[in-house]
Amino acid sequence: MSPPENALVAAALALPLLAGCGGAQPTARPEQVAERQQPPLVVASAAAASAPPAVSAAPPAPRVTTMSLARGDGAPADAALARGDRALDDDDLAVAERSFGEAARLAPGDPAPRVGLARVAVARAGVPYALASAPKHEGLTRVAAELLALSKAHPTYGPAAVELGRVRILLGEPEPALAALRRGAELLPAVAEAQSLLGLAEAATGALDDAVRALAAAARLDPRDPARHTNLGAVLMTRGDGRAALAAYDAALALAPDSARALSGKATVLLAGGDAKAAAPLLERALVAEPKRAAHWTNLSYARLALGDADGAVKAAEQAISLDRSFVSAHLNLGLALAKKKQWDRARRAFEAARALDPDDPRVKANLEELEQLRRAKPR
Repeated sequence: MSPPENALVAAALALPLLAGCGGAQPTARPEQVAERQQPPLVVASAAAASAPPAVSAAPPAPRVTTMSLARGDGAPADAALARGDRALDDDDLAVAERSFGEAARLAPGDPAPRVGLARVAVARAGVPYALASAPKHEGLTRVAAELLALSKAHPTYGPAAVELGRVRILLGEPEPALAALRRGAELLPAVAEAQSLLGLAEAATGALDDAVRALAAAARLDPRDPARHTNLGAVLMTRGDGRAALAAYDAALALAPDSARALSGKATVLLAGGDAKAAAPLLERALVAEPKRAAHWTNLSYARLALGDADGAVKAAEQAISLDRSFVSAHLNLGLALAKKKQWDRARRAFEAARALDPDDPRVKANLEELEQLRRAKPR
């Protein structure tokens, strides 16, 4: 099964574009910015309020998979579990439900079929895997209660604890979710997905060091899966460890050279290090795979502007806005690019659009004030 992806939060660096009198432009400064397409699972600390950036991060979204419930012991119930696992991976929820139901009838005391049925119910809820993406969801609340009872009845069965933690993430219950996922990871130390889910939950509560340890364990246990490396890279980037994040993204790209998640993540780290020249082609490649992702276009607009291509920056920012008009950073990038072209009125309109979306964003105020100073400055 391929659950909806959320979007993880990442850091990006916006460089000073031009400085001085007369030809000066509003400048961009470092900050951590979230893509707003889905609720973030990984939360980064904000930078100084006085630092208005011109770049939005293009955070890769963590991939969530399911662990096999079948044990391979050849029993009829186990064969039904295997059919349910395969059906769930294929998003055939009707077959999955029938198969897990059959396994439950054949082995009424086995907790595995009930975990399978809980997974089907979660899949049918159709909510993205993100912290508090479905608070007070009645169906998921019932599933959580059933899984809690199952975990208490079978305290050594790791998949029940992991599934309980996963559901509590969706419900917006981070502490109970962490408790369940830690228990699941303890019971399943050699299962990559148990470690991965724990890492993502640790990151959601800001425990980035713990998150890195768990996600690194997942990557070691499952080194052939590029998603393990991109998940690790995203949290390393959020923690500010650019060199290690680059290594994680490079490991992912060695396995999946066209992965938009890895390409955009590596590009964001490079932007954070001031290497727009290397970042731009990576973003262009990411856009081949994900042409409708506003964050990629926003970061590409910044990269182009940093490289002196104001026209290209305008086009990329406008494309980002056409995909997501409520993306504040896209409007800011558009304003910066127009200011570089000395199109003051259009630049002001772009900054005003950003202010209408978020009146409290300190970046907006700083850029509007600087723009007004530039307009009033007498040419030398």
